[in-house]
Amino acid sequence: MSASPLFPKLPSDWTEETGFLPNYPSQIFFRFLKKNSPRTGRVLFVTHGIGEQSDRFMHYPHYLHTCFDAIGLIDLPGHGKSSGLRGHVENFDQFSDACVTGFKYFSSKMADAFGNPQEMHWLGCSMGGLIVARTMVKFPHLPLASVSLAEPQFGIAVKVPWLKEFFGTLLEPLIGKIPLKNEINLNSLSHDPSVIKTYAGNPLNHSFVSPRTYVNMKKEMSEMLNLSSEFPYNLFMIVPLGDQVVDWKASYQFYDHVKMKTGTVKSLTSFPNWYHEVFNEVEKDRAFLALEDWVKKVSKIK
Repeated sequence: MSASPLFPKLPSDWTEETGFLPNYPSQIFFRFLKKNSPRTGRVLFVTHGIGEQSDRFMHYPHYLHTCFDAIGLIDLPGHGKSSGLRGHVENFDQFSDACVTGFKYFSSKMADAFGNPQEMHWLGCSMGGLIVARTMVKFPHLPLASVSLAEPQFGIAVKVPWLKEFFGTLLEPLIGKIPLKNEINLNSLSHDPSVIKTYAGNPLNHSFVSPRTYVNMKKEMSEMLNLSSEFPYNLFMIVPLGDQVVDWKASYQFYDHVKMKTGTVKSLTSFPNWYHEVFNEVEKDRAFLALEDWVKKVSKIK
């Protein structure tokens, strides 16, 4: 399954490998998409957003096959086929640890398949963008050529009812694990009706977020907007200006404020009137092209 049945399927020269990360304390599902005949020397690891999971990214190889030889994902803890309460983590270190473990396993599997080294790139979408940003700061020595953040969650545009905000925050120490509706209107994800229909019909997606996850989410967003340490990797951001899920102005605030490590570069592109999921929008090919242009610009493989 992909984001929509109308989206391109996995190309005929690509294969899919799935399973659970070995030697990890909980069940974390992985999905690795691999080209049978590698040509580029580059691979991409992707971190998804809240409420979704890895099968929504099956159309990525169609658009990125000239840029990457493989695309790897995990289902975050509490999401998809991974273990855990839906929409709940005790803290965001659980997200980061699972992602880094998945990234390293993906790297080793691709080295076995294609030879070593492969040039590694990482993409985070929505809450995945927040997770990736904070993960990069905590793990500044990963073998990465670039990091990209699409519609990153540095602020929330969704209006949370004040009663839920008040009691959810106040009682978080007592009811931290109780699943609550996340208030996201699915119609604000994309202008493409088929994306909305497919998302709603996929039982692996969910609409929950626990009070503890929400409280930690707000803490992480505040820390990223006030980041004092340097960002250690080349950084690219894609910001949809019609986003009704995350606050696109907060993305600009992060971009303007972030200090880059010497020798790294940053770049940002935006799309007026686009809804939240840039890679699932009607003109998604433009977003994929922007990502591909960025990667090839900073890549040492020409």
